[in-house]
Amino acid sequence: MKAAPNKIKGKLGKAVSNQVIGIPASPGIALGEAFVLERTTFNLPRYWVHAKEISGEIHRFNQALEKARHELEKIKEKLCKFEGKEQLHILEAYTLILRDEMLTQNTVQTIKTEHINAEWALYKNIEKIKDVFKNVAETHFQERTSDFDYIGQRIISYLSGKTEDKFKNIPFHAIIVAHDLSPAEATQMLKFKIKGIITELGGKTSHTAIISRALEIPSVVGCAGITAKAQTSDRLIVDGNKGIVILRPTSEQQKEYEHDRQHENAVHRVLLKDIHLPAETKDGYRIRLAANMELIEELPSIKEHGAEGIGLYRTEFLFLNRKAPPTEEEHFENYKKVLKAAYPYYA
Repeated sequence: MKAAPNKIKGKLGKAVSNQVIGIPASPGIALGEAFVLERTTFNLPRYWVHAKEISGEIHRFNQALEKARHELEKIKEKLCKFEGKEQLHILEAYTLILRDEMLTQNTVQTIKTEHINAEWALYKNIEKIKDVFKNVAETHFQERTSDFDYIGQRIISYLSGKTEDKFKNIPFHAIIVAHDLSPAEATQMLKFKIKGIITELGGKTSHTAIISRALEIPSVVGCAGITAKAQTSDRLIVDGNKGIVILRPTSEQQKEYEHDRQHENAVHRVLLKDIHLPAETKDGYRIRLAANMELIEELPSIKEHGAEGIGLYRTEFLFLNRKAPPTEEEHFENYKKVLKAAYPYYA
């Protein structure tokens, strides 16, 4: 007999109704209280403007752009105090988007040619940009459409004068529940030392997944409807290994998962005791264990887990913090930095 939607069989074989299934984004188990981030919504104003009002709309748009850029710089400055500048390179992509002509000049041109207000013109151009990304076969690029949504929301918030800090009340060690998280939002929350992350959108290559894996925060993404089902202060369990979220767990479920969490940590500690041993099969075949990495911030974890080197270094992020592609010399300096950290005795 098949389980009902959102009901799966528990370890005792009984149907469990308080579980939500998502996509495992970052492994580990977290137990704690939820903090639900309210989704920012805007009533997008749409109206025609007279020819004499066009310059004023363009001025409003440029002012909002500048405020959004300034806000991003403030976020990065604050985070430097907690995680260091290297953690922030992913945010530089937003700086590029805020200066890209597809967003800036095209929006200005739309205001001029269509005689519409700045908010409407911006929205139309962001939708065009998103359509380009959605039509790319590569999933990684399709998931970047949420970045443009975030940028658009920030600019529109300044155009409308409705800005608020939705992170100001996050308690330490909370489990964040959100519709989606931009890189700026995900990295802002590092200072709160959150226990886990749950989002309605996202996949294994989303920014939330990448950042949470790099920082070893248990995370589940793609949990449809979770923001409507969970409430702030609800007790939650995040199983980042299987992609399971348990809402308001019973005492039996809490004991079960706490036991699993402690067992996982104990196994982890035992395995770490052997990191100095060579990776070798019982019949003496030697294997060189290397790690895949995307962020320089992953190096401490890579060393902790006994990798002998870097098997694959994905360098897409080198292109996110600049207007022009990195030069050969800049590539060299970046690789040298990784080599020095990974192989201090040889670099």
